[in-house]
Amino acid sequence: METSLQKRKVHLDVAGVSFNLITDLDENTFQEIHEMVQSICDQIVLSTKTPLTQKTAILAAFEATEKYIKLKQEHEAFKKEVMDRSQKALGTIDTILKSSPSKINE
Repeated sequence: METSLQKRKVHLDVAGVSFNLITDLDENTFQEIHEMVQSICDQIVLSTKTPLTQKTAILAAFEATEKYIKLKQEHEAFKKEVMDRSQKALGTIDTILKSSPSKINE
């Protein structure tokens, strides 16, 4: 059964800029995203010794996107490895079953 969340208006402050957004994300997911963005901004400010600006927010977006793409690539590689291993295992099982059919019926 699919559940649909109500859209709601939320307020967000990132890099000194206020945003009013409409979202259907649940509160926990929204807060997790906001905290991650803020954490990335804070790390950029510390590492570059520059004040929190829109530039920092853009860099944070690039860093978050980079992490997303890397995780997506790792996930795709993992799925491929699982599929390859599954096919190999099925091939081995099939070979065993074909080579000794009499043991199955015993």
